[in-house]
Amino acid sequence: MPDKRRRIRILTVDRRQFLTLAAGSALLPTVSRAATTTKRPNILVFMADDQYRASVGCYGASPSHTPNIDRFAESGMRFNECFTPSSICTPNRGAFLSGMMPLKNGAHANHSGFYDGVRSLPNFMKDLGYRA
Repeated sequence: MPDKRRRIRILTVDRRQFLTLAAGSALLPTVSRAATTTKRPNILVFMADDQYRASVGCYGASPSHTPNIDRFAESGMRFNECFTPSSICTPNRGAFLSGMMPLKNGAHANHSGFYDGVRSLPNFMKDLGYRA
């Protein structure tokens, strides 16, 4: 009898590859003349504060107190090999969203922001018709 359980598909990508995939998949429908009839993929970026890997079920927490996150991980993509450019949140989030190191994008101190002219994933997605 065939195994009918859902298989978890794990795609291993780094931050730059993710930004390229996200922007590329959003751009594909706009390339053709049928852009108005082609449905763009839904993209959800889940970023939490003070969340650590061992507390989420899809990364092995037992018991899991994150059933909704686990369901998203089952049906989508999750990061398994990541690094952090800083030990505090603002530089990490800035690096993730811009694809640039904190000293390059301007968000190198906590509670700081990007330098003028630095664009991030939400900026590019908005240009393609997505909303935040």
